[in-house]
Amino acid sequence: MNKFQTISYRLIKALLTFTLLFSFVEATAQIPKEFDKYLQKTDTTNLYWQVDKNPSFKGGYESLVNFYQKHFIYPRDSRKNGIEGIVYVLFIVETNGEITNVVATNSVDGYLEKEAVKFIKKMPKWIPGEKDGRKVRVLNIQPVKFSLKD
Repeated sequence: MNKFQTISYRLIKALLTFTLLFSFVEATAQIPKEFDKYLQKTDTTNLYWQVDKNPSFKGGYESLVNFYQKHFIYPRDSRKNGIEGIVYVLFIVETNGEITNVVATNSVDGYLEKEAVKFIKKMPKWIPGEKDGRKVRVLNIQPVKFSLKD
């Protein structure tokens, strides 16, 4: 390898490293800082918050409503004590549609949070999100409403 080829090789290697590093920083930098405490033990490599096509429940809104009707459980103790509220559940929709890293992000009532997480974990695979025409991991948040009036 001559001197020119060595310099070219090093330059290409440096540019490639910079490009890969920049892509990683861009992907993880877009995750809102408020979620850091929920993602401490999570691999955030190539995890997106804003994508070109959001992940979606297979079958759309109607299927999601049907899923709620079949699988939603209002904890007995919370119902008995008149506790209501919305639990916001954070999770990742993986490139294969699987739901992982499910966690409640707010505190309403321990029973409600536990049931909301359990409910989201029961969900079947979703249609994955897309960025630049390829399937990507997407951080998602789903409100789970517990209401005694509805």
